[in-house]
Amino acid sequence: MVRSGLLNALALAPLATIILTACEPTAGPAPSPEIVAVEPVAQPLGSPPVLEDSAIVYRCANGERLRVDYRRDETALIEYRGEIKLLTLAPAASGARYVGGGQQWWIKGEVEGVLNRLGPDQAMATGEGTLCRVASSRPAQAVGERSDQASPP
Repeated sequence: MVRSGLLNALALAPLATIILTACEPTAGPAPSPEIVAVEPVAQPLGSPPVLEDSAIVYRCANGERLRVDYRRDETALIEYRGEIKLLTLAPAASGARYVGGGQQWWIKGEVEGVLNRLGPDQAMATGEGTLCRVASSRPAQAVGERSDQASPP
């Protein structure tokens, strides 16, 4: 019986060695982190936002001009009264509503929108705001009009 126990122990010794070796950390260099190419940012951080030449020009009921650059990332950059502000798309029952920087720009259709001032804790503006309509033919084409359409007499 002692002999069979010794034989069993000798038979299991290589198996135990294999199991313990598999649990030891491997020697050698640590894997290097993966390097991923990143596209450059459109503007350096901290630089003031710039409206593109394709920005749509609106003429407001108060006689002032509003320029809006609708961006692909669901934001709009607006220039009004010499200030440029970045607005983000917000929930709206109809149309597209952008908010940010104390302003709300709500467009309902392709040629007009309403600009409102937002208070510090306001999520949605109240009141009538300022109605603005597309002012030039070039930006109007950018919001849906086709350039091959004949103009009315």
